Amino acid sequence: MSAETLPERRRDDRRGFTIIELLAVMIVIGILASIAILKYIDLKDQARAAQIAGDIRVVQLAALTYWADTGEHAPDAAEGVRPPELERYLPGGFRFDHSAEGYMLDWDNLGAGGGGFQVGLTITATQPHLEGVLDRLFGRQYPFFRHPPSVTYILVGPDGQM
Repeated sequence: MSAETLPERRRDDRRGFTIIELLAVMIVIGILASIAILKYIDLKDQARAAQIAGDIRVVQLAALTYWADTGEHAPDAAEGVRPPELERYLPGGFRFDHSAEGYMLDWDNLGAGGGGFQVGLTITATQPHLEGVLDRLFGRQYPFFRHPPSVTYILVGPDGQM
């Protein structure tokens, strides 16, 4: 064997990776993992916002059915509490307290036009990420209005129109 081929052979026989190669791979994996985690958080908040939109529709239908049956709107209720008057119009197991999911619902009946609306549903986010998603989805379009950290969906305006 000649002296010239010996160094080439050693280079071909080496095993494993250098520390630089390992660090480069770890950095790439770290960047990909951080992107995936951020995307997961965003998707989770978007799913909660879709759940909130569904909750709004459920409460809206219950409120309209109650109004059709009685000719009046259910009285105000505390945040996170199902209005007793809407009890029979809401599906079983429907909750206003979703604090574990990062939001609360509040049935508002302000009577004759107080506060710029008469009847509405207020959604209060308890997590900053969800608050941002709610703001992007609902906060800038009618019949929603924003008052941080909440968004109110207006069911009946001060003029009595739905």
